[in-house]
Amino acid sequence: MIDLSLKTLTKPQIESINDEIELSLVDLSKRDEYWKVLHESFKDSSTKNQFKYFDTFWRWYTMLTWRRINELSHEDFINIAIGRQVPMALLLGFDVFDKTIHYLWTKTTEPKQMESVYLKVRNAFFESPAILGEEAGVELTLAWFIKEIRVLDNRGSDSIQLAHLFSRMQSVFFEKLSEDMRGKVLVEKDEIINALVELTHFFSGVEGDGIYVIVDAMKFPEHYMDRNEDIAEAELPKKILEEQTIFPETVAESEVPLIQTQEEKQEEPLSPADKVEVDYAGIQHMIDERFIKDEAGNYVNIEGVLTLLSTLADQYRDEKVRNLYYFDEAKGGFVWDQTVLNG
Repeated sequence: MIDLSLKTLTKPQIESINDEIELSLVDLSKRDEYWKVLHESFKDSSTKNQFKYFDTFWRWYTMLTWRRINELSHEDFINIAIGRQVPMALLLGFDVFDKTIHYLWTKTTEPKQMESVYLKVRNAFFESPAILGEEAGVELTLAWFIKEIRVLDNRGSDSIQLAHLFSRMQSVFFEKLSEDMRGKVLVEKDEIINALVELTHFFSGVEGDGIYVIVDAMKFPEHYMDRNEDIAEAELPKKILEEQTIFPETVAESEVPLIQTQEEKQEEPLSPADKVEVDYAGIQHMIDERFIKDEAGNYVNIEGVLTLLSTLADQYRDEKVRNLYYFDEAKGGFVWDQTVLNG
């Protein structure tokens, strides 16, 4: 067992511990053991203490955390991984967006829980006290950078101001890294800053009630793909996000109609050419994967199943989806509509 007590290290000590940490990545028992030791040291520590050991113990702690990300409790994922470690995770080359989406998919059991966890994740990101560096003796945090980006977005993103902000980030965040840490950074500076900007836009643009569609689209892209269009799977989340209003412009009250006619309220029906071919069996399979069943084979959270089907029905504009799982009075319980599934 290596000594992971927080202290100033010599270069040989750093190299020795670094070698042990990297070896532990293929030895899960050691990996988890080292993570637990570092977790105890950092879970309640101040951001100043984290920044003090940024190049050493904090780097190793972050590396181990993100390599075992799906084993984290909701609390640790929200408060530690997202709330404090995002800058270091990006420096180490982790895809924070992808891992966040995957975590939400694998560590929540139904849409309402995913929404709840996502909102806490988003808030932890926006309010992150992670220190990026110091400027004229003032600590600049991730929350500061996020606020600056959102202000610029609301103003219309002046290119000169944006370039100035990026320049400040480079001098604050990158120039302070030790030679050893710089050798560990395999990602270009601009890529890291852009990743922070994209994360800011994502969390700003997706409300709680929209996260399930985003996650589901990445895991089941065929549910959102017009079979008559050639859309690459990787473009689907972007395609959906483009429909989200990230920073909506304020609409003058006089521009909003006071009364909507019945015709305005109704959606135009889809033409046969515009309709998406719905994979009903795929929807059933997705729900079977996401919702827990009791010993009798019934979904524990029936309300969650019905809510999801209703959401998908609106998405597809297909009432068959809404009624795909219904209450059969003769059988005294909910059943799948086999006629639709086998049709």
